[in-house]
Amino acid sequence: MSEWQMDQKYPGWQRGIEAFSLTNGTVSIAFHHTQNAIQEKQIDDAHAVVSRLLRRRYGDAHWLQSRVAPKFGTRVMVLEFVTKAEDTSIHNLMYGIPLNGRLLLVTFNTTSQQVPDWLDRGRLMINSIELVADLN
Repeated sequence: MSEWQMDQKYPGWQRGIEAFSLTNGTVSIAFHHTQNAIQEKQIDDAHAVVSRLLRRRYGDAHWLQSRVAPKFGTRVMVLEFVTKAEDTSIHNLMYGIPLNGRLLLVTFNTTSQQVPDWLDRGRLMINSIELVADLN
């Protein structure tokens, strides 16, 4: 993904993210192992904060799910919502995962036009993640 696309899709995110997309940017997946310290027992509080921030930022979003669930051998936050863009809607799926004492954000998004072809694939991509704890 180009720097410009990353700035458009992930404004305010510090560098250190890995993002992959179709050339036109209509479908993307990104990984950001933040510097935010978190333990599994703190995921409910983190979920409340992230959910509140996203609801404030995207006030007109249509929310599909916002919960904490067991996944990847830990408890993770799952946020799924649809936002309006200039000429389309964007389907967003975000996971917040405690990993090695820091929050890992995994996001998948696709335009509404690409949902039929890509949403299930995005779910499969995220669900295929295997987390490996830092052995140091």
